[in-house]
Amino acid sequence: GKTALVHSRLSIIGGAQGRQPMSDSSGRYTLVFNGEIFNYKALASKYQLPPDSDTRLLVELWAKKQHEAIRLLRGQYSFAVHDNSSNTTTLVRDEFGVLPLFVAFPRGEMAFSSSARCLAVLLDSLPFESNDDLSGWLRNRFVPDGRTLWRGVFEFPKGHVITFKHGQEIAKVNTSSTLSPVSGVNNLRGLLVKRSKEIVVADCEVGFLFSGGLDSSIAAKFCSRQL
Repeated sequence: GKTALVHSRLSIIGGAQGRQPMSDSSGRYTLVFNGEIFNYKALASKYQLPPDSDTRLLVELWAKKQHEAIRLLRGQYSFAVHDNSSNTTTLVRDEFGVLPLFVAFPRGEMAFSSSARCLAVLLDSLPFESNDDLSGWLRNRFVPDGRTLWRGVFEFPKGHVITFKHGQEIAKVNTSSTLSPVSGVNNLRGLLVKRSKEIVVADCEVGFLFSGGLDSSIAAKFCSRQL
């Protein structure tokens, strides 16, 4: 079957050089990407890849290393890569699940989107189709267990890489880290300084929108020092 990739992009890094869908230099892999790779410049330098955008870095790095590329990335992301040679599509979501990713299987095919509502249209699905869904949402203000408000639309699991072919799952890898929280706590200030330098990289103006809580205030303080 044929594969269609559609993308609407908020340009933070790369401008016109980051337009998507984007294919690697060989033409084998085509990418749509939501998020930001904080260490893209360091990876571009290390692997001699184009440094003009994190999107370009990601698709070229995937072409070189496929699944092994995931452990090299620092950032927040969900993305899809279509292999034009094997006619497979691989979905990836980082282990924290900051960026949304949903999947559905209309008419035996696999569809994905950053919006559950878009997939519900393909299924002619309405929210709260069962009383259990409605009561659960009213009680908890969220829908647990990877489900959504729409029957047949599922949240893609965070920290996973799943490959599909002809609408069927053919490979699944859990990429969640086994790093102990203690190792991060022992070097918290150093990590905050290092990460704040990476996350303020942008080709547009940088601003802060935060709740005023302890964690967001600390993040804003360290990031403001880099500007």
